[in-house]
Amino acid sequence: MPMTFALSAARIAGLAAVAALPACTMAPDRSTPSPAALQQHVTHEGVAYLADVAPGRPGAMLTSGGALPVPGMTVAVWRTVTPLAQDQGGLAKGVARAACEQQGMTFNPRAIGSFAGAGEWRFAGACT
Repeated sequence: MPMTFALSAARIAGLAAVAALPACTMAPDRSTPSPAALQQHVTHEGVAYLADVAPGRPGAMLTSGGALPVPGMTVAVWRTVTPLAQDQGGLAKGVARAACEQQGMTFNPRAIGSFAGAGEWRFAGACT
């Protein structure tokens, strides 16, 4: 009997994990910005983008001694016509910098960006 319970609990946990997968891959809902976000239009190298500058978790930057936390606002960038691709991190970083500067903030270029999927790049802790 204890073995049956353990197996059933494992199956339930596995099914719960599989059920959560679609939430990880769904496109972000951009119909409304997050409540604390400062959503804005940004032009970078002659192309229009959208960006959210909002409170978020600390980011990270790589140093010779390892990764260090980067406190600050999170910057999310995307464009509506042609979505950003996974290989456009450098371009996205330039847009994120412009978004921070438009808000009168400073962008930390050492903050690590991540491709969030659905054409969106995020730079956690990058804007102070």
